[in-house]
Amino acid sequence: MQLPGLVDLTPLGQGGFATVYRARQVQLDREVAVKIDNRVLQTERDRRRFLREAHAAARLSGHPHVVSVHDANFTPQGTPYLVMELCTGGSLSDLARREGPLPADRVRKLGVQLADALAAAHAEGVLHRDIKPGNILLDRYGTAKLADFGLAALLDAEGSSTVTRDALSPSYAPPEAFAMAQPSAAADVYSLAATLYDLLAGKPPRPVPWPIESFDHLGVVLRSPVPPVAGVPADLHAVLVRALDPEATSRTASAARLRDELDAASSTPQVQYGGPPPPPGPPYQPGPRVPQNHPGAPYQSVPRNHPGNQSHPGLPNQQGVPNQPQVPNQPHHSGPQYQSGPPPQYVTQAPRRRNPALVAGAALLVVALAVGTWLVVRHNNNGKKNAANSTTSAGTTTKAADKTPPPRLKECATGMCIAEPTCYHGINSTGGQASTARRAGDCSIEHYWEAFSGGWLSGAIPKVDSDDLAKAPEVVGICTAAAMKANTRPNVDTSTWTITAVGFADGDRNYFHCLASEPDAGEVTTSAFGS
Repeated sequence: MQLPGLVDLTPLGQGGFATVYRARQVQLDREVAVKIDNRVLQTERDRRRFLREAHAAARLSGHPHVVSVHDANFTPQGTPYLVMELCTGGSLSDLARREGPLPADRVRKLGVQLADALAAAHAEGVLHRDIKPGNILLDRYGTAKLADFGLAALLDAEGSSTVTRDALSPSYAPPEAFAMAQPSAAADVYSLAATLYDLLAGKPPRPVPWPIESFDHLGVVLRSPVPPVAGVPADLHAVLVRALDPEATSRTASAARLRDELDAASSTPQVQYGGPPPPPGPPYQPGPRVPQNHPGAPYQSVPRNHPGNQSHPGLPNQQGVPNQPQVPNQPHHSGPQYQSGPPPQYVTQAPRRRNPALVAGAALLVVALAVGTWLVVRHNNNGKKNAANSTTSAGTTTKAADKTPPPRLKECATGMCIAEPTCYHGINSTGGQASTARRAGDCSIEHYWEAFSGGWLSGAIPKVDSDDLAKAPEVVGICTAAAMKANTRPNVDTSTWTITAVGFADGDRNYFHCLASEPDAGEVTTSAFGS
């Protein structure tokens, strides 16, 4: 095989979807690893997503525990490939096969390093999506490094993220992945914790039989308790159990939190499992399961001026789990046991006759109370409005003039900057109404628009579309190309991006976010703005 700038390609290993080669990079005369995927990306959208995620992965290359990405491209046959740092020490999977379960303190230190790398990736809006011992490599100095960042986009190409095509690593994937939920940072946290547990125990925390027998059986497996490992400190075990909670909303909140908890865990066991019992205490309980059809489940919106403007069935709810299909809701192992029996019997009573005079009197009383309440409320509201007008005319500072930044913004050299990556699925515009936008849970979820600046509105949100709002007098000087460039991450080019604005309510005040999107890029899973 011939690839530009690479010679002496020699196969190192082959997996289900890719082959890894050792090669020499001619220009720099160094050995590299080349991972060539065997899936042809048929659409231009998938090709752009792969290159975009590879570029984002390259920004992580300075982290000591991430395999550096040197280049990304496509073979003449149309299959994507990455040129990466060559790690000659094999993987953690290889190490575990040679040495067996690793000592608790070694695993704890590895966990701190890898969780820090994962936190750095999530801060850049990059997900891994397939963390397992085989995807953590050792360089020639024995340093552990997360590999395969940049390949996440391939898991969505041509529907290959479906369970039936084995895109998952079942025993390291969180329960929501089997329900085809949108990938999330919480899923990466679960997979890293499962990997660390495997290194301690010599097997995953919840080994999934593959192929699965039934979804009923899968539900039982995914909610089974995580058994303790002999010789592992109780607090280290508890850290991993929290990160392995089957409910994403109850799981350890972030990779950074997991890193800090691992760092604070004991280096040596205070209590040996299988020895003297630990002091009594309340057992760890996973958080409550949130119904997937709760009333607050969001809907999907798409921008009016983007291609592919269509509905998207099966989108995730606020927990990142789509409405269909679902893993059956199995009883939790620590919950009470219920006995089946005959259905309950319900007894009905004949309606009681009511005195017509009493009914009429009660109705009149209700009407009188309602009218009285309406008059009182109207009087109070008018009084409040008059007081507010009086205060404003007297020159008193109003909340709208408050210097506190609007939600998700902070003060910076250009005025207001986005304080953290903030992304939106799409913009809804209806004639005669203000445009609206639904915020993505985080920027690693597919989205069209990203916020880079914003500010307070002096009054109500204008009933205009987003482009007209961006031209409003108090908005046009803030949502500018100069402000966007000043807030763009290093090595990201946003010079051709489209700018618009959307207004939002915050209690009795209103504000706007300046939004930007790369033309013709479609949905993305990275973030160009925010610290």
